[in-house]
Amino acid sequence: MKNIPLYQKIFEHYYEKIMNGQLKEGQQIHTDKEIMDIFFVSRITAKAAIEMLVERGLVQRIPGKGSFVTKTPVVHQRTQSTSKLIGVVLCDIDHSFGFDLLKGLEEEASRRNIHMIFKRTFESSKVENEVIQSMVQLGVNGIIIQMVHGETYSNEILKYYLNGLPMVLIDRHMDKTRVPFVTTDNKLSAAKMTRYLLENGYKNISFFSASTSGTSTLNFRYEGFKSVYTTPRNIDLLTLKTPEIRERDKQTIEGDYQIIIDHLMKFPEIDCIFAAELYVAKLVKKVLDELGKRIPEDIGVVCFDSETSDLDEPFFTHITQKQYEMGKKAIEKMDDINEGSFKYPFDCYIEGDIVKGKSIKYKNNGE
Repeated sequence: MKNIPLYQKIFEHYYEKIMNGQLKEGQQIHTDKEIMDIFFVSRITAKAAIEMLVERGLVQRIPGKGSFVTKTPVVHQRTQSTSKLIGVVLCDIDHSFGFDLLKGLEEEASRRNIHMIFKRTFESSKVENEVIQSMVQLGVNGIIIQMVHGETYSNEILKYYLNGLPMVLIDRHMDKTRVPFVTTDNKLSAAKMTRYLLENGYKNISFFSASTSGTSTLNFRYEGFKSVYTTPRNIDLLTLKTPEIRERDKQTIEGDYQIIIDHLMKFPEIDCIFAAELYVAKLVKKVLDELGKRIPEDIGVVCFDSETSDLDEPFFTHITQKQYEMGKKAIEKMDDINEGSFKYPFDCYIEGDIVKGKSIKYKNNGE
């Protein structure tokens, strides 16, 4: 997991004090030396934190005297018009995640006379930064963004947010910051699914995922699973590599195949697999097919999200995320920030629902 840099933490400490009035205009703040002693950091780190305050117009350095609060933040200049223009940045879209989210975004934006620019990052931090910069140059009134996989903290996003550009994170968020976000309540939803599996007679469940320390979404899903499934045995988590890679080569996929096979051989008592994502569930199904194991007769499989039409029963029993509602809430929050009314809290969690499929056995026919 990426940690927030020390200079950023120190900056936020003084930023909060200035913005809430604890440090008033004209008041001197700590010197570099005092910051070094208070926070146990180097002079370089202390200086970097003060420079961030200076860059944002919150503090002025006076040679020979010190640094003083000005409280005139440098705010990003946005386009002024009767309608608003916002950027929407998603990692990618497909039938399992993205289409319904975009519907919610677009319909609520249209209702509020908001225009959207949509871009994909393809899970690339480099592309993400380029997209944000291009949208800022276009003068957007804010950006709704799904952070790339494995990115728990983004300097670029936080920089523009602290400079006054409205930012709303969607699906994934940055812990320990106040950047507004809308996401599925992954912890609660995963706990609900785990409880559902136990109620249906499963006793030896394993959680398959990309690294849970790399993305807030996966971390909370695993935390929800563990809050209910408390066995001390180490069958509970298997970490795979390909879910976090967009361009998957045959060798890496085969590597994950072998990891799954080895895990199942090591723990033959596993009777159900909780896949953190649909891709992982598909990967598991392919391995089980090759091993001659039947779903759900020999082993159950559940996941988040699924590919299905309104007329078809899904194969995987899964948690469905309320993507349309997420999109709608993100636009509401963005408009709220732009209007300065702040009716909505900075965080928004939406509970997912369990959808029955064919991939687990049910007690009493699932009733």
